[in-house]
Amino acid sequence: MPKSRRAQIVVLTKTAKKTREHKTKYVEMVREAIDTNKRVYLFSYENMRSNHFKDVRLHFRGGNAKNNKMSDSDENDTSAEGRIFLGKNKLLQIALGRTPEDEYSDNLHRLSKNLSGSVGILCTNQSASDVEEYFATLAVEDFARAGATSPRAVVLTKEQVETHPVSMMEQFRKLGMPVEVKN
Repeated sequence: MPKSRRAQIVVLTKTAKKTREHKTKYVEMVREAIDTNKRVYLFSYENMRSNHFKDVRLHFRGGNAKNNKMSDSDENDTSAEGRIFLGKNKLLQIALGRTPEDEYSDNLHRLSKNLSGSVGILCTNQSASDVEEYFATLAVEDFARAGATSPRAVVLTKEQVETHPVSMMEQFRKLGMPVEVKN
């Protein structure tokens, strides 16, 4: 009798699973960045876009010399180099150490307690005032995503609402607009 096709397992993705060696390399990368840099910062983010975050990575990596104050002095100066680690909060906690007994360096277990949600760590040699100033002035305007609150009042006229199909009236009601459909 032929084999049943119902019993076959179909793999829907072609990506390979992360192995233990990959995770060990990631932990070693984090620890190496901690060793080579003087400071470690914890930051949180929301509504992150890749293209804007790429500029932040370049700034702390030292690739953006015109905005990076520390890279003006010498081309071989590595003081401006830094590294940002995002995601994989459990692996970051393991790399930093969860308890005082297994922490990699002094007081890193306190940092690992705060690793939850949309957070990342920045390892850099830049001073705290430079890093805080950079993030305080960092504001990029971008299109809003679903669920974002508008910073301005939006006014729709009766004519603008009438051009929308009746199927959208329920969405207008969810947004708090009084809408009435007349035949």
